Amino acid sequence: MQLSAAIHNCAGWPQTSGAPYVWWVQASEERFKCPACGAEVKVSTATVKRPIDDPAHPWWAVPQDMTFDEARLFWVQQGQPRVYL
Repeated sequence: MQLSAAIHNCAGWPQTSGAPYVWWVQASEERFKCPACGAEVKVSTATVKRPIDDPAHPWWAVPQDMTFDEARLFWVQQGQPRVYL
């Protein structure tokens, strides 16, 4: 089963590497609770293209084939406390 990408554009919604954090939802989900503001979000109004389907998505600029230490340094430079894969 393929998940759908969703975002909630509230003031507290996190950004990672220049892109809104993706909240992954099951095909059967109609709503989800925003982890940032607590609002109930309709999936039909929050669905966006998956990063892999959007050539303009900022994640395409993230370097690939890094060692773990290189990836850790990259994400620290992006202001992130953890490594995203």
